[in-house]
This record gives sequence, structure tokens and C-alpha cells, in this order.
Amino acid sequence: MPRTKLRPLDVETLWQFDRLGPPALSPNGHCAVCAVSTPSMVDNSSASSLWWMPTAPSMQAPPRRLTWCGSKDGPPAWSPRGDRIAFVAKREQEGSKD
Repeated sequence: MPRTKLRPLDVETLWQFDRLGPPALSPNGHCAVCAVSTPSMVDNSSASSLWWMPTAPSMQAPPRRLTWCGSKDGPPAWSPRGDRIAFVAKREQEGSKD
């Protein structure tokens, strides 16, 4: 088997990776939500969205993106019953970002 030559990580390579925020585990433990940040080296910024993912082996569902419209979404928190997810969001309204 041929050996793959490893190269050191540089800034350009690191900007290609999405970054996961801390997960928020649902009250029943069957799934989690976390913020995923996608950096842009061109804009020197990043945008984040919330993703839902199963944690229980019995759940045969792929991860699912929950938010699309903000530049910064996170950190998520579940309601005690597990029927809602709260999160901090940065949105643009009437030309200004809140």
C-alpha cells in the first residue's frame, strides 16, 4: 500500500473546513443541535447555521440543516420538553444588522 505524504496545515487549508460549535443534547438524548460555521477567506468572515443530528443508534436519519437566513446562528438550547430550540441569531433588518 503506498504511503500518502502528509503536508502541514496552512491558513488556506484551515479556511476550507467547517467548524462545529458545542452540541446541545435533546432532553431525551436521541438527537443534538449544533451551530456549524462556514468560513470565507475571500470575505474574511464566516456564517453559521444550526444543524440537527441523531445521536441514538435507532434513528436512521441524516443530519439536517435547520437555519439558512442568518450570518450567525448559535448557541442552541432545547426547551425542557424537547419540542423547541432557542438560539441567538444575528439578522439583517431594514439595512442594519441586529
